Amino acid sequence: MKVIGACVAILLVFEGVIRFLIGVPRMEYLPLLRVQPDPKFGYAPVPGDQHYGYDEFITLNSLGLRGAEVSSKGPDEYRMLVFGGTQVYGLGIPDAGLFTNVLEDHLNHDDHVRTYRVMNFGVRAFSLQQQLNFLEMVGVAVEPDHVMVVLDMYSMGEMDIEAFYMRVKARDWYMLDLDAKPERRALVKWYMVQAARKSALVAWLHSLHKHWTQRQGLTAKVMRGEKDAKTEKWVRFVARQVEAFASMAKTYRFSLSFALLPFPSDVSGEQHTRRYRTQLQDIVTSRGFRFFDLQEPLRALYEQAGRLPVAPFDGHYNAAAHEAIALFLLESLREPNTLSEGSS
Repeated sequence: MKVIGACVAILLVFEGVIRFLIGVPRMEYLPLLRVQPDPKFGYAPVPGDQHYGYDEFITLNSLGLRGAEVSSKGPDEYRMLVFGGTQVYGLGIPDAGLFTNVLEDHLNHDDHVRTYRVMNFGVRAFSLQQQLNFLEMVGVAVEPDHVMVVLDMYSMGEMDIEAFYMRVKARDWYMLDLDAKPERRALVKWYMVQAARKSALVAWLHSLHKHWTQRQGLTAKVMRGEKDAKTEKWVRFVARQVEAFASMAKTYRFSLSFALLPFPSDVSGEQHTRRYRTQLQDIVTSRGFRFFDLQEPLRALYEQAGRLPVAPFDGHYNAAAHEAIALFLLESLREPNTLSEGSS
């Protein structure tokens, strides 16, 4: 009994230390995001869906996006569409705290000549290919003046949309995080995960295991700046997606820019300049488009607060990060002709 008691005491000490240094995992609640099969995207959010992102209750509009409904474009309205995956969608961030909404508020406060609408086109787990298709099928219809594509390591991997759609096409809907409806085994597994998430120690051990098992994966190799056939293929793939966005910008006559959202380890790590960041910047700027590296505001926030501005153990940027991103983009967009310049 003494040995068991000592082990329990040691585990409690480790739990307390990790909670102090890193934080506590954010709990998740039902219902989760519902999606439906779509041949163009693989899947798409259910329009008007109501769900939780962590403990934040979210209501999507009729386009399946966060934010107010899209009305007819006004004569003096300037529309900016921001595309991205889960980080742009803002898991666990209230609508008012999304960097797209913060940016919109500041732009409208500073400029009384025209009205700005910054629309959040972030969709959970959407890849660059899905974002490109979403722009073509949905985005261009709302008459954008400017499109910003937020690049991050979670969304730049190649995806077989057709194969994904074939796997799920027989379903009417399902919850994305469960890959199923909230029934039977899926719910049992979800509740088990939520029970584990109450422990910072368990979450920390899971993070270590995940890092170890994925250390030879493509994302890890790209992050380390390794050069081999797979990483070079990744670079070519991203370049093709940028070219496709550029072609669409020329066809539909909107200006285009790209922003790089760094991996959290880039924000806190000593190696501030990664090869992949330089490669992405070259891909974008060589085609004449603006490139915004968001590491600067996030690193400043990290140095000020002493910890990463993310949901502990999950890597999703928090409300403070969204505000810092919005203010950084605001200053960058204030530069002459940034919002009015045409696509290359």
